[in-house]
Amino acid sequence: MALTQIYGRYVAESDPLDDPLYSSSFAAANLTQWVLFGALAFGLAGGAWRLLALRAPRRVGRAVLVAFGTFGLVLAAGAALGSLGLDPAEEQGLVPDEWPPPAEAVFAANVVLVVLVGPFIEELLFRGLGFSLLRPFGTAVAVVGSAAAFAAVHGLLEGFTLVFLLGLGLAVMRAVSGSVLPGFALHVTFNAVAVTAAALSAAAN
Repeated sequence: MALTQIYGRYVAESDPLDDPLYSSSFAAANLTQWVLFGALAFGLAGGAWRLLALRAPRRVGRAVLVAFGTFGLVLAAGAALGSLGLDPAEEQGLVPDEWPPPAEAVFAANVVLVVLVGPFIEELLFRGLGFSLLRPFGTAVAVVGSAAAFAAVHGLLEGFTLVFLLGLGLAVMRAVSGSVLPGFALHVTFNAVAVTAAALSAAAN
């Protein structure tokens, strides 16, 4: 999956989609991707639903502290990358060039997919199934391994560090709480902030 993402982004001689959040084809491709990822997570779980860690969390207070720490760390890392002339947001290509969106319904569909559907499926796949399968090798392996896989699948070079740090925080929340739900809440918040910042950037231009 990671190699496919990297090939499509950096190797294939195809023009990137302009303003993907405004595109119905991007919404369709995104929906297809999340359906496949969800099927993969449930299929590999093979009926052992406990592996997905979709249950009530414990030690919620600690998970909240990890969430704040993760959010601050990712923001600081983003600022550091920006000072080096790197732009992970531009690399990902979701920042639109115009505002308001030409088709509000399409934009709304893409926002739902990026902010809600994507984080839910990714948490099940990486912090649920992936973390559970790596846990027998030790908690540290499960945390780092699931974060590395999560970052790699995004297919970003400049943004790899940011996604990896986010993945680390989400995996620590999974280890602390025993559930994917706190990580899902942080993941949704992070993506919502990113989409809002993208929209504000477009409106300012």
